[in-house]
Amino acid sequence: MSKRLEGKQALITAAGQGIGRATAIAFHNEGAKVYATDINDKTLKTLKEEYSEIEIYNLEKNLSLLATISGAAPMMGFLGTVTGMIQAFISIAQEEGAVSPKLLSSGIYEAMITTAAGLFVGIVAYLAYNYLFSKIKKLIHRMKYSTIEFIETLQSKR
Repeated sequence: MSKRLEGKQALITAAGQGIGRATAIAFHNEGAKVYATDINDKTLKTLKEEYSEIEIYNLEKNLSLLATISGAAPMMGFLGTVTGMIQAFISIAQEEGAVSPKLLSSGIYEAMITTAAGLFVGIVAYLAYNYLFSKIKKLIHRMKYSTIEFIETLQSKR
């Protein structure tokens, strides 16, 4: 969290061009005091929407990585299963005479280890994604509620 405005005052006016940015900075810094002058309801709604979009993006920007890992990890495990089975069949093809279980075991071992590892990573990433997604949704709800309270406070000060 930026500490640039902590303990300082942010003056926001409807005449300025950077209303959304100034409001976002003021909302973002807990120590900032905000004074609103000449801000109408439409401007307040615009400010709320701009700030919400910025913060929602910041909260959700890395979730897609977890979603990708949770989907790709099992596929990587399956790829390892296929290569392990290919290794086992190559061993069978190269063997002359009777095929021993020991000959097949290294390929099957590779197949099972990669499947288990891929599933483990995928499941953990999927659980983490869903946990963080639900936390973010709750935080967004609280943020919207707080923003509405803030706007009502500004409107009551007029």
